[in-house]
Amino acid sequence: MSTVDPALEHEQSMRAVPDGWRREGLNSDDARPCPPVVRSVAVKMACNGVSLAAQLDTPAEPVVGRCLLVPTFGLSMLDHTVLAYYLLLNGFAVLRFDASNHVGASPGDIARFTMSGLVAEISAALGLEAEEPTAVIGASLSTRAALRALREIRVAGFFAMSPVVNLRKTLGLAARSDLVGHFLAGSAPPLCKLLGFELESSRFLEDCVREGFAGLEDSKADAARMTAPSVWIAGDADRSISLAETVEVIECLPRGKLVKLAGANHELFRSPVVQHMYFAVLVEELLRLTGCGRESVCPQYKDVIDFVQRRKGNV
Repeated sequence: MSTVDPALEHEQSMRAVPDGWRREGLNSDDARPCPPVVRSVAVKMACNGVSLAAQLDTPAEPVVGRCLLVPTFGLSMLDHTVLAYYLLLNGFAVLRFDASNHVGASPGDIARFTMSGLVAEISAALGLEAEEPTAVIGASLSTRAALRALREIRVAGFFAMSPVVNLRKTLGLAARSDLVGHFLAGSAPPLCKLLGFELESSRFLEDCVREGFAGLEDSKADAARMTAPSVWIAGDADRSISLAETVEVIECLPRGKLVKLAGANHELFRSPVVQHMYFAVLVEELLRLTGCGRESVCPQYKDVIDFVQRRKGNV
């Protein structure tokens, strides 16, 4: 199944960018140019006997930290190229992978996707690191899986963008129907549609309920067991999540911080404006975590397009 073309999305979306947003990080003259990549290599990764497509990108300049990008639901690692670029530009090595039973180059049909399957693959990716990774980065639905995985695995930090903490509510908003409620009542259809993808209800919804992913209280219970410091970046115009519920989860964490973005919605992988709002804050918080004293930089828009187009054939 086809995935979002980042270059095309940016070209189409940029036509509607207001003049007020044409500033640093989009078209400024003093932004750092597109960085050369010292090494971009395919990584051998497997989970439960299934080989997964994975890639490690390393910047030319001294590396200040290492990041794992958790696959966002409905997107491949190619669709995370812009996010990887922001990180590389700020000195971070980036590991990303395609989940199984998902979109991208790993095997399996997205109809058979489960949250617990993604959790297992996050754990497998973290197991590839010889040292403790600087950060795990997730967005939207994937933040829920990462929160579960990080109950058991120590990392330096967790960064959640537009985080889903009440899966039942978010699924209901996306599907315009209480999918979990229908499943519990025994009336769920064979297939449930999520963001345009059809998933097998007997696998996806059962896994959400059986493994404790569905409710807000489930997220709070997982948060209480996580030891890593975390930063939660959420927009006050995001109708897919609840800021109040996000705060409830953060209050269960030993070290959690909320960064609220005024006017930002859930379109962080489709709109260059919203994307920049999230990614600029992300790299600032990441650099603060490392304590390296380095100031964050954001790319010019033309360099984002150039980087995406040059990297498309290498992922």
